[in-house]
Amino acid sequence: DTGAPKADAAPGQANAIGDLISAQPRINLTDSRIIVKGWHDDPVVLNLKQLKAEAGRVNRYLAGDVILQGPTQLAFQLRAKLRGSFFVADSLNGDIYLDAAQADWLPWIPEAKRQFKQVQLTGLQGGNETWLRFRDSQLVDATTRFIVHRFNLDSDNEIQPPQIKRLSGVVRWQRLDNGGWQAGIEDFQMATSRFNWQ
Repeated sequence: DTGAPKADAAPGQANAIGDLISAQPRINLTDSRIIVKGWHDDPVVLNLKQLKAEAGRVNRYLAGDVILQGPTQLAFQLRAKLRGSFFVADSLNGDIYLDAAQADWLPWIPEAKRQFKQVQLTGLQGGNETWLRFRDSQLVDATTRFIVHRFNLDSDNEIQPPQIKRLSGVVRWQRLDNGGWQAGIEDFQMATSRFNWQ
């Protein structure tokens, strides 16, 4: 027993390791993994192929390659400029960039969330770039540039939805002062077996 906080440690113990990590001027993790339980039906493994963190005078900079292993494998490139801490309430500010490689996303969506009235989502493969902005530990802005190469919908009706061969665009969500969200989409393009829309 090393005395290090356990995964189910009391908040005070867990915060101690958070403070220890935050105090390091440089951190370099290679071929490490974190097991996350409760996020999905089965445990999800976060593989840190390489993750570097370096503290500047004000901000902490992160860069790395991470892989989520669960129902499918999702690979990301991560870049971040942050100040504050994940471990201290209302203290985190800054930006995170994620570049997600092409992957099969459908198994990550609970089956109950795949049903839309009379249409069911049966295929979702693609990739995206996402920019996230945090203020006082709250997500306030999220922009995603996505390209989907497989977006399949099935219907119980006799006439089936068109097969979508390619779907792309830029979606932005912005948090409003009243706590709500405003969304917008740009450069939306869709190519189906029946028509193209742009």
